Amino acid sequence: MNKSMSMAGLRFATLAGRPGALWRRLQRYRTRLGQQGTAAVLLASIGAGIYLLSIEPSLALIVDARQRLAVPQRRAPAAAAPAPQAPLDQLQAALADERQFPDRLDQLVQYAGEAGLLLNDGAYAVAREAHGQVVRYEVTLPLHGSYPQVRRFAAAVLAREKAVALVDVQFRRARISDPALEAVVKLAYFMRASP
Repeated sequence: MNKSMSMAGLRFATLAGRPGALWRRLQRYRTRLGQQGTAAVLLASIGAGIYLLSIEPSLALIVDARQRLAVPQRRAPAAAAPAPQAPLDQLQAALADERQFPDRLDQLVQYAGEAGLLLNDGAYAVAREAHGQVVRYEVTLPLHGSYPQVRRFAAAVLAREKAVALVDVQFRRARISDPALEAVVKLAYFMRASP
């Protein structure tokens, strides 16, 4: 076995000095292996290269990180943090009181005027839970103007008002050539119930 290995090494050393001979030998091996064999050798070589160039260094990094995590680190004692409020309490604290709803309606009229929309009337309904502490005001506004004006209005409401949701927008145009349209915008305000 040693003798054949040394012979192969000797043959390779001799071929390394003559590049044309090395190329002919590789061509002979390729013809012996055929297309499938050559493809298999090529894929095995690519796989070994990928393993050596990317996977092996990544494994070393993982082992190093696990060793560092295994060593307990000393931490300074944490200061006593105040107990967080329950999520529902935090939500209710962020909501405006329902007694401020008339002010919110005045703001909607102002936003419509700033956007250049005509707002003749509107309607709202109150949805209360029997034991709930959050009140939902559903506001329906029929607006008259252009599409960009309605978009500016909706963007202003959503940007400036807190705890409001755009529920629905419906557009209607008498003729396709009309620049003005009628839009019905439905909003939902969420407010804290008054005691």
